[in-house]
Amino acid sequence: MRREGSDTARVLYVHPRPGREGQNHIIPMGVVPLMNSIPYPKLGLFEREVTEAHLRRAKVVAMDLHWYYTLDRLVRLAEAYKRINPSIQIVVGGYTASVLGRALVSGSQVDFVIRGDAEGPFPQLVHALMEGGDPAHVPNLIAKEFSSPFAYRVGAEEYSRSDYRALDWFPSFEKVMYRYQENPFPTLIYPWVPAMKGCLYDCEFCYGNPKLQRAIMGRGVARRTPESIRDDLRHWSADPRVRTVHMISDFVDAYGWRYVEPVFSEKYDLDLYFEFYNLPEERVLDRMLNVFNSCHFWFSSERNHADKSGRTNFEYLSHLMEYLRGRNCRVYLFVDDGLAHRAVGYVEAVLKLWRRHRMVLLNNSFWAIDQPLPRSDLDEQRADFEKFRRLSSEVGGFHWGRRFLAPRCWRSPRGTKAMYHYATARALFDLRRADRLRLKREDLLPAASAAGSTPDRSR
Repeated sequence: MRREGSDTARVLYVHPRPGREGQNHIIPMGVVPLMNSIPYPKLGLFEREVTEAHLRRAKVVAMDLHWYYTLDRLVRLAEAYKRINPSIQIVVGGYTASVLGRALVSGSQVDFVIRGDAEGPFPQLVHALMEGGDPAHVPNLIAKEFSSPFAYRVGAEEYSRSDYRALDWFPSFEKVMYRYQENPFPTLIYPWVPAMKGCLYDCEFCYGNPKLQRAIMGRGVARRTPESIRDDLRHWSADPRVRTVHMISDFVDAYGWRYVEPVFSEKYDLDLYFEFYNLPEERVLDRMLNVFNSCHFWFSSERNHADKSGRTNFEYLSHLMEYLRGRNCRVYLFVDDGLAHRAVGYVEAVLKLWRRHRMVLLNNSFWAIDQPLPRSDLDEQRADFEKFRRLSSEVGGFHWGRRFLAPRCWRSPRGTKAMYHYATARALFDLRRADRLRLKREDLLPAASAAGSTPDRSR
């Protein structure tokens, strides 16, 4: 059945196909509340679904540019859309769009980039474009003729009111989500239940780290209230077609038990995917296992997620895995071959833990991609724009990680299980190789230098 607004949509959201990546079904989680914040007839489409009729009817097209690997595709789509409908207004947001905003607007057919938080500027801009108003009064905008003050920051109250639930405006994505929900393994598609924007830890590869959040978003960490998270869980729990929800913001570590308790205060008819940045207390695990049908717990082999603080407490991690043995959960571990290069004994500790518990391993370093960084100089920004546009057209971003995230791997339990086996085998290979390189490097140290220092084995 055709959804209301599909033939009359004046505002389109188009998700660009991410090069040769396999992440076509992973849209930035912030897209959902932004589209839900506008009252005009709207429609979400994957790139392949867009027709000339859609574009001729629409007045505004919004596209995401979160990670850089959709950059080339987005520029090409903007050119094609303008040829079909020269009056259409193209609006882009996301981390990479914020970083490359001036170069993107001057070097493409994109009309507006929303820099930083968009919860306020996006509905204001859409209203101005639909009603013939002046967009120059909207904050955080980069346009061809002007740049408005970078003055808007999302607050806790507004963030907590954001609607991450309604998807009827994007029927094909909603259909995909429900299809993936039939898989008993977490599929990383949707629904996401966010707790905060930004992070406390300085993982250098992540736009969420405090330094980049201040530079790109103009703020520190923004967090939702526990009640808003609980309302999201209640909503998805009441939907019989939803099996698993995903949480990647470790609010347990960030805000402690007083924040956690109201979120996990009642039973949910859901499975939970949860990533821990540091090792939790047993009572946290007990509470989660009591209120969810089953849990997928991702632990980190590093302290503070992946901010290079060193290895975690493997003795306590092994204790937690033993504590969870035989309970309604699966256990996974992020490892990092970069840490294997630096920390003596790290690989041995991971291998010992894996031999005992046989958990799924995933090499977290595949996220450590080169990415554009904030630059004040326009010429430098343009150089980055050309560089990352070329990279996005050539490889699409993630190295071997694209294979792990390919949709075909998540369409069946068998495919997902095979992919986890592959990820574990690859992680073990990467760790052993990194350790051999470290040992070789240490063997090549000059004898005098080696004799004059004692390696720190406390890590």
